[in-house]
Amino acid sequence: MKILHKCLLMLTALLLAITLTLPVYAASPSLSKKNLTLTVGKSAKLKLKNARKKVTWSCKPSTVAKVNSTGKVTAKKAGQATVTAKSGGKKYICKVTVNNASSKARNVSFRNPTGGSFIKGVSSATASFTLNYASTAVQVHVQTMSGSTVYTKTFAKCKENKPYSFTWNGKNKKGSYVNSGNYRLCIVAGKTKTYSSQLKFYTTKDFRGGDGSRSNPYQVATLAQLRNVNRYNGKYFVQVANIDGDSANFNPMYTADNPFIGVYDGKNYTISNLYFRKKGDAGLFTSLGAKGIVQNVKINNFKFAYGESEYLHFSHGPIAGFNYGTIRSCTVSNLTMDGGIGTRQGGVCGTNQGVIENCKVRNASMKNPGYSNNNACAAGITAVNGENAKIADCIADSITATGWKAGGITGENYRGKIISCGVIGNCSLRGAYHYTGAICGHNMGETSDCYTETEYELFGY
Repeated sequence: MKILHKCLLMLTALLLAITLTLPVYAASPSLSKKNLTLTVGKSAKLKLKNARKKVTWSCKPSTVAKVNSTGKVTAKKAGQATVTAKSGGKKYICKVTVNNASSKARNVSFRNPTGGSFIKGVSSATASFTLNYASTAVQVHVQTMSGSTVYTKTFAKCKENKPYSFTWNGKNKKGSYVNSGNYRLCIVAGKTKTYSSQLKFYTTKDFRGGDGSRSNPYQVATLAQLRNVNRYNGKYFVQVANIDGDSANFNPMYTADNPFIGVYDGKNYTISNLYFRKKGDAGLFTSLGAKGIVQNVKINNFKFAYGESEYLHFSHGPIAGFNYGTIRSCTVSNLTMDGGIGTRQGGVCGTNQGVIENCKVRNASMKNPGYSNNNACAAGITAVNGENAKIADCIADSITATGWKAGGITGENYRGKIISCGVIGNCSLRGAYHYTGAICGHNMGETSDCYTETEYELFGY
């Protein structure tokens, strides 16, 4: 037993001696990651584990990503890059994939900067946007409404919350003008797409010039161009020549549901010889909206012809059937209005709910057979002046007005204002009962500083 114990001790000592004499091998150096995926602007830390000597870092291409002396990798733009760690004469490699940051755009705008329509060869369109997050290789496509791209602008790098813009001239990537139609922007940042509202592109000129803005209004020179005003609501127009309609039938522009809300400046040129026959509220404009303005227009020899037996509850006037906006400094001469039963006929507009100022009507005849119908008002300026409406500094000269209520300025002043208006010349006014007056046939509103040089009293009753 003692001999066995002694042998075991000797064997243990021998094994220990052998173990102590074996060489010790350290773990080999290795990178913490051999593949790394980052988004533009983001960073990650690499480490060369078990490195026994100094480590130097490098990255190619440096345009895609960069690495500092501690192994911190920062993504710069979308693409592929290689980070190399060198230590003890050996290289250790990590493949880096940089993805573009996905970002929704805001404050997206696609419009003519002057505020008018976008017309081939005349206008330009400004595209602008801001990204919520920084992104690179941002593409802005000009597309048709069906999604077909006609032009692309690429931004190499877009910072967060910074506005970017460019100007588009209406041409495609080949340098040719695109077709007439609606276009929009598609902004692609990473995997996110943002769309703008649509912009209408016109390839033909509907006017002599201009783009419909306040500083560069559409120029109206012909009857065809006058009719085109009906297509561009909310724009600015200036007449640049006399327009002779040659007794053409004229369909009133706009509607009661879609009133004119732009500005038409006649520049004291004349529109003459137009014929109105279509049933409904009638005038150059069916209706002027609250923001609509018509000024400095001269009208000569307009004719409104309707059968006397026709029962028509409409408002007729050479400028507008209804006015909720402003009519100023307009002149009407040689006007003939033969209305159906119940028609409101005025030398400027049929029914005024807005402002008429500094206008003059001369040699105008408004004949309405509706003596038994209290809607049948006729007058030199407007048939009815509505509640809170105003007529100021207007003159009616040589007026013929017949109807239920007839006046030189208005047939009925219904809680409106008439200020500094006059009636002169050889007038013939005839209303039912006592509804005849040089200023108004029936007055329920306010008047001040008005006068007449005719035989009629200022107001009927």
